[in-house]
Amino acid sequence: MKLANCIRDIAGRPHKRCPVCQKWLPANKLYFSESKRHASGYLTYCKECCSDIQRRKREKERAAGSGTIKTDMNAQAALAEILKPEYWLTNSNNYQNKDQ
Repeated sequence: MKLANCIRDIAGRPHKRCPVCQKWLPANKLYFSESKRHASGYLTYCKECCSDIQRRKREKERAAGSGTIKTDMNAQAALAEILKPEYWLTNSNNYQNKDQ
């Protein structure tokens, strides 16, 4: 059973090992978030490691998103050029009046 592998009795109290930091921590709400999906009743990683993992994930997404932001800015600049009144006056064939 998996429960025997992830929780050990140390000094009369149940402890759980975090695979990231390799520490045996007391198996309680202070060190591990609760989870009904896991046999032990707690998430696999300790709260400190979970927050580090989430922080790195957000930083990675922001770094990857910076290229998207530049592309979006280029698209916005092109759209702003089209929306200028001068564009419609010089390119009147692009203007379609739906009232006529």
